[in-house]
Amino acid sequence: ADPRLHWTLAQYQQKHDFVVSVLSMYGAVNLALDDVDSTLTRLNAKIADMTKAGAPASQIAAVQSVVNAGQALRGRMSAGYKNDEDSINQPGQLREKIQGLLFANFGSLGPPISTHYALEAVVRASYEQTMSDYKAWSASARRM
Repeated sequence: ADPRLHWTLAQYQQKHDFVVSVLSMYGAVNLALDDVDSTLTRLNAKIADMTKAGAPASQIAAVQSVVNAGQALRGRMSAGYKNDEDSINQPGQLREKIQGLLFANFGSLGPPISTHYALEAVVRASYEQTMSDYKAWSASARRM
């Protein structure tokens, strides 16, 4: 520990635990996004194959419905920024909110403050709901 700083070992542990918790959410969202992308690619190819084979429109529509739901879910999980300025024109989604939480905490060497914990509670609630929705969507997509 730096002798010029007044934080205790317990406070450093608080910061570590906070950052690990937030990074855990970030990693899970990234893995889910990878899965959504690969599943959408698979389902779109399936729609093309079904269309080419002359499958009934109702069957194609069922798969398209799952694709549409996956695209909407992906939009809730990430804004999909490509350039730094993209955040000017569209708000961040779950992944970007988690990044903001990390950036806010990295701005301090000390332990998280009440504002960090309050923001983390809001982001975690969104994370829990979105990941629950992802698991349900993923299960329905696997059946296709």
